[in-house]
Amino acid sequence: MGLSERLRNSGSPEEKWLILGNEAQKLIRKKGKIKKENILDVTDFVNFRVHKKLYPFGKIIANAHIKKYGPNYVTNILTVESSGNAFAVLVGEGFYESMIFARKTIPITVKDEELYSSEAESYTKGKKNKIVIKKSFIKPEDRVLIIDDFIARGNATFALLDIINQAGAELAGIVALITKDYKGQEGYQKLKKYIDDYNTDHENKASLNSLVRIKGMSTTPENIKFYKSPLILN
Repeated sequence: MGLSERLRNSGSPEEKWLILGNEAQKLIRKKGKIKKENILDVTDFVNFRVHKKLYPFGKIIANAHIKKYGPNYVTNILTVESSGNAFAVLVGEGFYESMIFARKTIPITVKDEELYSSEAESYTKGKKNKIVIKKSFIKPEDRVLIIDDFIARGNATFALLDIINQAGAELAGIVALITKDYKGQEGYQKLKKYIDDYNTDHENKASLNSLVRIKGMSTTPENIKFYKSPLILN
């Protein structure tokens, strides 16, 4: 039975999420490559090319939120260019909401406009990037869902959280395609603590979810260890 048929025959978004997560793990083991310093190369199915098996990601996320909170709970989808763009678009389509991507360069066309900005260090590129968003894109009344393709140390995600706070908007949640969660790669745990603290102070709760959560790396992708990673909305 193929992936599409298995997803059709499953019931809740939570069931579909686990099915898709298993497929994503298979892609990592089959197409992933281990580079120096335990960097996981996912260019064959995430960065340079998005594998068709990952297309349901957006619809599953959207349907889960709509089922729990209603169709108007999430008002903006936010990511950092460029690898997260495709997955943020898939999620935006599921909600039929706009997708915003923070730029790492300031085009001439917006240099005279008011911008939110923050700074994030790239783990794979080893340099700091200033990311910017037009202030007119996020309002205090917005509830924003962050989408990330890959969370290692969480720097880019924290930069987006900073921008949401600057705008005075609410956080609906953070959803990643892949996260690393082990010693030296503590982005997931730091974000989990941020979400726990956020929920203590806010009536509308936020959630942190990852389709795939890596428990431990290996010298070969076939031996990468994964946590169970169910879809849970607070």
